[in-house]
Amino acid sequence: MIQSRSRYVRGFTLVELLVVITIIGTLIALLLPAVQAAREAARRNSCLNNEKNLALAMGLFEGRRHYFPGYANQMKSLTSGNLSAVSWLVCILPDIEHKDMYELLQSASTASSAQQYISISLLTCPSDPPESTSFVNGDVYSCTSMAYVCNRGRNATTGVTDNKAQGVCMNQYGYEGNAVAANKLSAIVRVGQDYIGSKDGTTNTLLLAESLLVNPGTQPMLLAGRTHPSWMSQDTTKDTGTMQTDVGFEWRTYNSVASAKITDKILSNHPGGLNVAFCDGHARSISNDMDVDTYIHLMTPWDKGCAADMTSPTGIYDPTLILDEAKF
Repeated sequence: MIQSRSRYVRGFTLVELLVVITIIGTLIALLLPAVQAAREAARRNSCLNNEKNLALAMGLFEGRRHYFPGYANQMKSLTSGNLSAVSWLVCILPDIEHKDMYELLQSASTASSAQQYISISLLTCPSDPPESTSFVNGDVYSCTSMAYVCNRGRNATTGVTDNKAQGVCMNQYGYEGNAVAANKLSAIVRVGQDYIGSKDGTTNTLLLAESLLVNPGTQPMLLAGRTHPSWMSQDTTKDTGTMQTDVGFEWRTYNSVASAKITDKILSNHPGGLNVAFCDGHARSISNDMDVDTYIHLMTPWDKGCAADMTSPTGIYDPTLILDEAKF
């Protein structure tokens, strides 16, 4: 009798098993948001590091030329001698260890096949992976997608000359961003560290920002379905002397004058905000709820020298005001 009782093993009852399962489920429910938050924090930091490196590369370019690259720039083909428009990113390819790709573009007479390009990890936000679908020139778009855009100031209308007080990466190609060659600008304006430093200061002037295309398919020269700019920025349906403006962000017009917000212009998949970089090379996160007036001040290198734009929301921008750094 003693031996048989010692062999008896008592199992879990159904109630006990349900209690254990409930406790485990509760712990998972408590831990999962923390794990997701930790992962997003890591993705945000990785994105911030990407943007800082791009800003430093822009600074290296400025150090050589004494002005920042434009959102549109001239590149002369070494084979045909033709001039073509390239984005700000192409200008800094040698500074982000892609000199081979820069030389490849220089030697090409036109946009080449996808096999000549590779995806650049520095241009991808981990929270915002690029589309796998191709839209431009076969597969070129899928490997030239980027999550970051430059400060191109206000979107100048046809025949309007850029003003260095209104932005940083002005049009260096000489043509309107989404117009044909006939709409050539009257002058090329360049903005450098010396000018910005003598005005609002490089620590207070935006250079780069994350951006999804806010209204895919409706902005100038966008192809339906795209949510990212392409640093190749070529549209085969347009004149070869054009340059897409979606490689830069601006402050001129808003989706709704009555309820203007910075997400009309710059946007990311990070919860509550996005990463930006300044002209001195530092990068930080800003809130989606930033005051639009502060956003405009941060984009303009010299607030007092930048004429108010009547197409902006009424009262949203006063060029006589000085940026209050406590607002952001």
